[in-house]
Amino acid sequence: MMKKLIGVLAVGLFCMAAAAQTSYNLDVPYVAPGSITIDGQLNEADWSLAGTLVFGATGLAGGFDNENNYGMGGNAADNDDPVQTFRLLHDGTGKIYVSMESDDESIQCYTNDPAYWWHRTDSDGLGFFTVLYKDSSPAAYAEITLTFWPYLGASGELSEVTPSAGFLANTPRGSVWDWSFLPGNNTPNNPADTDTGYIIEFVIDIADFNYTSTDTDITVGIKTTDKDGLPLDEEWWWPNSWAWVYQWSTGNYAADYTVDHLLLQPASEVNSWSEY
Repeated sequence: MMKKLIGVLAVGLFCMAAAAQTSYNLDVPYVAPGSITIDGQLNEADWSLAGTLVFGATGLAGGFDNENNYGMGGNAADNDDPVQTFRLLHDGTGKIYVSMESDDESIQCYTNDPAYWWHRTDSDGLGFFTVLYKDSSPAAYAEITLTFWPYLGASGELSEVTPSAGFLANTPRGSVWDWSFLPGNNTPNNPADTDTGYIIEFVIDIADFNYTSTDTDITVGIKTTDKDGLPLDEEWWWPNSWAWVYQWSTGNYAADYTVDHLLLQPASEVNSWSEY
């Protein structure tokens, strides 16, 4: 049984229960090459067969409880606790397809102050998807970041999903990554309305991380943040607002964060889940 770790940071105090570091497997089913189009839309039937991780503060689904989820901030009343669903597929040629769907009711991002450029990973969206380079010594990681960024002004102007840093930083939208809003009203950085959420979709080629197309065990890590409340451009640690942070695995990047495994399944295997 996977362990849930919930820590709370309130009124400047942070408390997190300790949990032993454990690594987990996620079986990633095969789909035929060309089956998935990177367009920010999950309209291919094959996504229903995907290996699935569900991040959320209160639930478990798809065989997985969050290994690490915790709230932080000074105003828990602003917490909307979205469900974030990750789906993963591979096509046998070394390409892994990843989607993130979030029903976030208040899409927000961090400040645009250049002094805090690294806060992009704590904006709403995919804070990072890390991949361990095969046989790297010392261990080296690639970080894929796709978040609502940048924050464009004090009045809460629209921001969009942007690969502001990391592995896809110079890759144009619509090539190997894309995104879309879920149907309904969505106005990022406007806490006065209720949003419906968004989809983020991307593909990686494991050859970029020194794996070959015959490798079937890929070491990864995932982290997302859901920031809610006012002021919109508040700096860490959000004394007047609230955030949920979701991770697959315990530990802190990079020393022991990326310890979990994607197991790429052959075409003959059915979708399942397991743990070490």
